[in-house]
Amino acid sequence: MPRLQRRGREAFILSTARISGFLERRLGSEIISFRRILALFLPILFDTVMVSVMSVLSSSMVSSSGEAAVAAVNMVESVNQFFTNFYIAIATGGTVVVAQYIGHRDHKAAGRAASQAILSAVSLAAVVALVLILFSGQIIGVLFGEAEALVLEYGRTYLICCALSYPFYALFQSSVGALRGSGDTRSSMVLSILLNAVFLAGNFVLINLCKLGVLGSGISLVFCRTVIGLLALLYLIHKRRDLEIRPKSFLHLDLALQKSILYIGLPTALEQVFFHGGKIVTQTFVVSLGTVNMTANAVSNSLFALLMAPANSINVLVVTVVGYCVGAGRPDEGKRLLKALCLAACAIHALLGLLVYPMLPALISIYHVSDAITGHILNCMAILLALEPLSWAWAFIVPSGLRAAGDAKFTSLVSLSCMWLIRVVLGYLFAITLKIGIEGIWLAMCLEWFVRGAIFLWRMRGDKWYRHKLIQN
Repeated sequence: MPRLQRRGREAFILSTARISGFLERRLGSEIISFRRILALFLPILFDTVMVSVMSVLSSSMVSSSGEAAVAAVNMVESVNQFFTNFYIAIATGGTVVVAQYIGHRDHKAAGRAASQAILSAVSLAAVVALVLILFSGQIIGVLFGEAEALVLEYGRTYLICCALSYPFYALFQSSVGALRGSGDTRSSMVLSILLNAVFLAGNFVLINLCKLGVLGSGISLVFCRTVIGLLALLYLIHKRRDLEIRPKSFLHLDLALQKSILYIGLPTALEQVFFHGGKIVTQTFVVSLGTVNMTANAVSNSLFALLMAPANSINVLVVTVVGYCVGAGRPDEGKRLLKALCLAACAIHALLGLLVYPMLPALISIYHVSDAITGHILNCMAILLALEPLSWAWAFIVPSGLRAAGDAKFTSLVSLSCMWLIRVVLGYLFAITLKIGIEGIWLAMCLEWFVRGAIFLWRMRGDKWYRHKLIQN
């Protein structure tokens, strides 16, 4: 018996060593090992999963205030994503530049880049917030005038609250972006989970106990982003002393670093503006289909975010990994790791789809929606789970890797062109002209991913994507 136990233990150790060796060869390099990649990835994954779970729980709380509340929050989120991506794109530019300087082993320059990204992102967010607050009623009326009066009223309230939180959310995003770019994904994970935990707790108190509905959710959002945004900045200054960030760093405008950050940030911002502009247009298609379809779309988007946690985590990870490799002068390793991580994302989501689909009725029951809405949600999820494993990684993870090397203009042009020429056009054709309904919009979205992915794969085969110079030697 001891001999059999010994042989079993030896076989297990051998198998583990072989698997470890295989993963190191496929997902590691001399620039960054597989263990280091795994150490970066796991906090990002945990962060993304927790954020998605909290989003589902938060949405279920809002749903207790009625279908109009769910529809209003989802309606405003499309506007929210449009405007927040102005300053999140600047934060992304900061992440790329910080990652390349870390790969180049220049921590002081990485710290300067982080402070400049924060300065730009917060300033821009403050301007955007002021515009939204002053013209909130007109924006809601123009975009979603066909919605019910109660939905419009809730929507305006929530939009004003979101706008008030923008400068602090920009502070949070640019701070954790700098942490991720420097390889500190654990701290960014903790801060992100804190942000969403405070938001969830605030929703519970203000919606379930105080019965404030949409207003309660908005107040909770402002509070959590303000507190955790300031906490993220303090952590970056006082705990990451290797970056040598000082409060006075935010008072000095470094034009050379701003140019590098904006080289990534501006095309990314334009891409996101047009991309989410397209999503707002498709949202108007949803509004015209009625509150049932609006609510089904809201719940489907919430479940979509939960299911996409692993792929979104890899999408965040590749910016740091490719940035390291390019900063170290080894774009060939960045290209190899980018392909390997995309294949890993495809495999994970194919398996996840098989596991999750039978559980969908139980997940949907959390939202307390009617049978008619449940049927639409199941149809949308079936389309997603069938097509996403084959297309999403190539459509989104690949351009994140290209952008980490400085190829922001090309990726942005392709992304916004595909959104408007394919997703918007097909969404209208399927949902409105052919009367397929909300399912037609989800089908159009998935088909657009295939086209985007094919173009980005073609781009990755060449060498133009990594021949951009962002950092000074």
